[in-house]
Parts: sequence; structure tokens; C-alpha cells
Amino acid sequence: MMAMPAMLLGQAKYKVLIMDGQSDHTNWKQTTELVKNYLQETKLFTVDIARNTPSEGGSLDSFKPNFNNYQVVVSTYNGVALPLLSS
Repeated sequence: MMAMPAMLLGQAKYKVLIMDGQSDHTNWKQTTELVKNYLQETKLFTVDIARNTPSEGGSLDSFKPNFNNYQVVVSTYNGVALPLLSS
């Protein structure tokens, strides 16, 4: 039997969270959008973005995505250690 994508078998799509907001790459926002689009094009995923940008007034202490809502977490974040991830 040929393997079929989950959506063709009537299964729910996987929920993905992409975390971003800091990077030493100037095009990190475009990178996140590319990853999001690639995942969605497969029709296997729904994608949300959790963005924290301290340079734009975002607070690291209040950046607490609810990971329980997702089956997959992708991080393109490359910056100051997030308190929720450092413990």
C-alpha cells in the first residue's frame, strides 16, 4: 500500500509554532515566512508565528508561547536567551 499524507486519510493537520524575533541575520523575517510557506504548501500543517522583538519593545519576560497547543515547534530565534527556555 502506498503511504498517504495525513490530510488525505482524514487526519487533522499538525499544528506548528515558529518562534522568532532576534537573529544575527538581517533577513530573519523573510526566513520565517519561507519556512511557514514551505510547511503550509504540504497541506499537512497549520502554522502560527510567535515573535518577540526586544528592539521593537517586546519584553522577554512576557514572551511565553503556549507550547501545549502545538505538536511541532520550529525556532529560527537566535538571540538573547529566553527565560522560558533557559531553565
